[in-house]
Amino acid sequence: MKSLKITLFVIASMLCGTLAAQQAVLTGQLRSEADHQPIAGANVTLANQNISAITDADGTFRLIYLEPITEEIIFSAGNFLSQVKVVSLNPGNNELGDVLLKPDIQNEMQQDVILQLSENELDDDEGRSQNMSSTSSTQGDVFTNLTSYTFSPVRFRVRGYEQEHENYYINGIHFNSQERGNFSFSSLGGLNDASRNKDAAFGIEANNFTYGGIGSSTNILMQASRFARGWKVGLAGSNRNYKARAVATYGTGLMENGWALAASIAYRFSPYVDVKGIIGEGIRYNSLGYFFSAEKKIDDRSTLSFVTFGSPTERGQNAAVTQEVYD
Repeated sequence: MKSLKITLFVIASMLCGTLAAQQAVLTGQLRSEADHQPIAGANVTLANQNISAITDADGTFRLIYLEPITEEIIFSAGNFLSQVKVVSLNPGNNELGDVLLKPDIQNEMQQDVILQLSENELDDDEGRSQNMSSTSSTQGDVFTNLTSYTFSPVRFRVRGYEQEHENYYINGIHFNSQERGNFSFSSLGGLNDASRNKDAAFGIEANNFTYGGIGSSTNILMQASRFARGWKVGLAGSNRNYKARAVATYGTGLMENGWALAASIAYRFSPYVDVKGIIGEGIRYNSLGYFFSAEKKIDDRSTLSFVTFGSPTERGQNAAVTQEVYD
């Protein structure tokens, strides 16, 4: 009886060893084609086996227990164009190395347009006009992106849910107002570059920063190491809320000493402008946005990050006021 048990154990061990030897493991790292920075929170999906994984903070991914077959691998991330690779998986380890994704320039332009041209909606800190949270997080989801009317009507809301069901995080920390329940977009006024990197999840969807909810969840990534190395300077003119806008952003990238620094400053100005675009007397538009981030990489698993930002604004708002009321 004892010898029979030993024989069965040996046979089972041999079968397990054979199955393990036939399984495949797939590893790699996602990076931006523009600056070779790692892409965190991206989806890596095997189309034929219906297996997926989310990239870590350094852009790496690892899929195990795979069948050694020819597989279509789909790489998708917010602000980047999706990419499909066909790979023949062999038993054992399969290393893809660096996979480069191209930035979605059209999506970035849409974000710039909505953040610049609809700031009269965003700058109202009393919650009367802040109806942008749904449309500002439509990146990465085909259905939501199409049904949001390409960011045109600012009152569009995903599935009709109120804003308290649309949660916003900054570096994983919940930033919805404890009083009103919504996110204060006015605190990011003009800071387009500082708030560009984000992860979005819709409904109860697997992600790496929250459990999700019935609305949308967006995590704005402001760690200094995520910003491209170098300067970015922009100057814009407008006939809407302000006449001129200047912005400058600088990032060091992750330096050899483990530190990374990033800073951005934006100034928007205009005297009073009437409906015909003629400069006249009145309450001016004066806004200064600032952002600073410092990050220290302690080891491969730990970092210490400091972030501060704000956008103090002085502005007027149009209203149906008669001369009698004004007097």
